[in-house]
Amino acid sequence: MIGVWILAAALAGPVEEGAEAFQQGRLDEALEIWRAPLEQGRGSPALHTNLGVAYYRSGDRPRAIAHWKMARALAPRDPDAAHNLAVVRSEVDGAPPPAGGLPFSLQLGTVGEYGVLGSLSFLVASAGAWWARIRRLTPWPWIGLSVIGLVFAWLSLSGVVALHQRPGAVVVDRPLSLRVEPDLAAPSVHVLQPGAEVQVERRRDGFVLVRTLSGERGWSPSSGLAIVGPILEMPERTE
Repeated sequence: MIGVWILAAALAGPVEEGAEAFQQGRLDEALEIWRAPLEQGRGSPALHTNLGVAYYRSGDRPRAIAHWKMARALAPRDPDAAHNLAVVRSEVDGAPPPAGGLPFSLQLGTVGEYGVLGSLSFLVASAGAWWARIRRLTPWPWIGLSVIGLVFAWLSLSGVVALHQRPGAVVVDRPLSLRVEPDLAAPSVHVLQPGAEVQVERRRDGFVLVRTLSGERGWSPSSGLAIVGPILEMPERTE
C-alpha cells in the first residue's frame, strides 16, 4: 500500500544504514539513524519519506504526516508523498480537513528550482542582449526572457516568504487546545486531535497562532506541533 522510498544501492550513509535496520524490523534504530542528519540540518526528500514510512509502521501517524508533508515540500512532483498523505489522512480519526498546504506555485517546483531558472533566464537574456547590440538586432526577445526571469525570481521569493511566515503544522502526541491568548491559563476555544493539519499565522513567546481550514483559530504551545516550513521543526516525543 505504502512503498518505502529506499534505494540502498544508490544512496550512501544514513539512508543506507537506516534501510538495513528498517528491513530487519529494527524500527527504533532506523528512526534514530535517519533523524540524526535532520538534527544537523541535512534534510532530503528520501530521509523524510523514509522517516514517514517508519513512523507509519510504528503507529505514529501524526509524525508520518509531518515528514511526508516535508518530503512533498522538498520534492513536490514526487507522486509517492501525495499518495502516502492521502492514505494516512484517511486513517486519522477526528481530524478536520487539512489546512496549511503548499501554495500552488510550490506544488509545481521548489524555491530553489525557481531561483535557478530565474538566474539562468537573466544570464541568457544578458548575453543575448549584448549579442543583439553587437549585431544591431532587435533586443525584444531578450527583454521578454528577462521578464520571464523576473517571474521565476518572484515565484522563488514568494515561496520563501510563504514557507517562513505561514508554514503548515501538524498536531502530534496528544490533543491540543486552541486558546484565545498565548497563555496556558487563557480560555480554550477549540481542541484539535493528533494528526490535525493547520496553518500557522503567527508566533509569539513559544506559542503559535493557528487556523483550521474551517476557520477555527487560536493560540497553542509550539511544543505540541510539528511545523513544516523551510525545515521540519519536530518537537520531542511525549507520552
